[in-house]
Amino acid sequence: WMENYFYTYINRDMRALFPRIDLLKYRRVLAMLSHLSGTIINKAEIARSIEASEKSVRDYMDIISGTYFWRQLEAHTTPKIKTTVKLAKGYFRDSGLLFYLQNIHTYEELNNYPMLGRVFEHFIVEEIIKGLEATDARNLRYSHLRTKAGAEIDLILEGSFGMLPIEVKYQSMTRKKQLLALQNFIDMHKLPCGILINNATEACMLTDKIVQIPATCI
Repeated sequence: WMENYFYTYINRDMRALFPRIDLLKYRRVLAMLSHLSGTIINKAEIARSIEASEKSVRDYMDIISGTYFWRQLEAHTTPKIKTTVKLAKGYFRDSGLLFYLQNIHTYEELNNYPMLGRVFEHFIVEEIIKGLEATDARNLRYSHLRTKAGAEIDLILEGSFGMLPIEVKYQSMTRKKQLLALQNFIDMHKLPCGILINNATEACMLTDKIVQIPATCI
């Protein structure tokens, strides 16, 4: 059914909504984004790859976002960290569509997919955001953090509840040294806690301020 869904979207919906769109290049952008999902997006590189203008790529990505296939996380900036990367990160909101575009159709193919950890990350991030948007939380903002030295935090939530940094790991056991960026961010902003979401079997406190929550609880 995913094939029918995708071709209906491309051949019927896009033609009806945007009759002048170049569907071949639009599909190429979709295909490239399926490879880049979960990364910082360089629109100029995509434009060179599909032999289109950067403006066209921006327009295509606006359409993809506007049709709820793609979510863009802006970079978190703070005067407390001078070396942050200020580029947005994006990912496919529908993991099923991403796997279809990547020709992944079986559990074995999924288990051998080299970017499985990255897909797991943005699946969890999307579930958290959708859950929050269904609540009464106000002034919601979502961002990611990456420094030029490579430290990362997958999701930083801000809203009427304050600020909450979240790290996502695919493995079931996460070593404390893998959480150094999260711990430093918590300490720097004097936050009460941060969250790690992974495939552990139980919730627990990993440190005095980092809570481990199994993905099955999301």
